[in-house]
Parts: sequence; structure tokens; C-alpha cells
Amino acid sequence: SYQFKCICSSNYYSQLSSLVCRACISPCLECLDDALALPADGTQCVTCQPGLNRIIDNVNNKCNCLDGYYETTGVLACTQCSPPCYDCADNGTGAECTTCPPGTFTLCWL
Repeated sequence: SYQFKCICSSNYYSQLSSLVCRACISPCLECLDDALALPADGTQCVTCQPGLNRIIDNVNNKCNCLDGYYETTGVLACTQCSPPCYDCADNGTGAECTTCPPGTFTLCWL
């Protein structure tokens, strides 16, 4: 026996409660249908939008910043850490180096 069903286009997910397709939320390029995801809000990513310096975390279905990049609140694209930092984080006023190359260290001051 054959089964026919409607599926959503790329960049959309099916919201079963209302039987409509809704757009995935950036930075997701493709996201999980609400039958597969909790929360069912288009934020559970399967793939990430290109050009945002992000990579998919298949365990948590999130688009995380690539190594050597950091996330800034309200900005979709991840920003590259300043050399020579290997990894950094947004401290509210810019990037703070969190991982340095071998043979170097991070200075902290008050």
C-alpha cells in the first residue's frame, strides 16, 4: 500500500498542530519537524546557513561557532578571534581570549 503525505520545502519545518509549514529560524538552514523536535519552534537545526562561520552540533541540533570564532548577541555571523587566540568569547565589550597557542598564556588583570 502507498502512503502519500505533504512535506515542507527546504528551510521550512512542519508544524503538525496547525498542519502548516513554518520557516526555520536563523542560523538554521534546515530544521527538525515538530514531530522530531522539542521545542518545536524551528530552532532545532539539521544544517546551518552558509557564510556564518558556524558548524552543526548534531547532538544538540544547534549551529555553533567554528573553532577560532565567537558569538556576539544579536549577530548571526560568528566573528573571528584576534590572532594569536585559538578560541575566545564575547565579554560584552569585545572578544576575550580563552585559549592561547602552546607556549603562550592569557594575562588577566583587574
